[in-house]
Amino acid sequence: MNILENWTSESTEHRESFVIPDGCQDIIFVQKPNDAPFVYLSPLYNTTIKVELAANTFMMGFRLHPGCNVKDMDSTGLLSSISSVGALTDQIEGATHTDDRVSEALACIRSNGQTIEFCAKQLGVSTRTLQRLLSAHTSGTPSYCCASRGRGSVPKSWLTADYIMKSLISIIMPTKLICAVK
Repeated sequence: MNILENWTSESTEHRESFVIPDGCQDIIFVQKPNDAPFVYLSPLYNTTIKVELAANTFMMGFRLHPGCNVKDMDSTGLLSSISSVGALTDQIEGATHTDDRVSEALACIRSNGQTIEFCAKQLGVSTRTLQRLLSAHTSGTPSYCCASRGRGSVPKSWLTADYIMKSLISIIMPTKLICAVK
């Protein structure tokens, strides 16, 4: 399975939060008041970002495993199945593939909180090979590992478990629109 979990968030008032890079992408459905619903694939963030969510916005997301690639996403089909988590899960699983090498590399970086050099050594490859692998499959190098370790990316008070639980998954800013229904 390529989906780690699915989640929902509904804001009753305008609020702000932070998205902390973790090596995963989400497929996110958004319904704002008086707007057509849309779905998008979140990027692999390199830095912690501050986001705002308008009041009465509903979001549902499917968190993908590290290293998961999305191919041929039928966004119109996804939007037509929005009322069935099971149907959405089946469609997303059919349109995704996890590269075990990328997943293992991202897991090493995330869990060990180490440098690329350290993880390359642990994985038995050169630093440059690891960088090329991750760049080819994630459109960038894994610089999010520094943010996840709290190296000046966010104040330490933001990294408490309670704050992260309230902030991490609840709000994610759309950056890559897959489809909007008119």
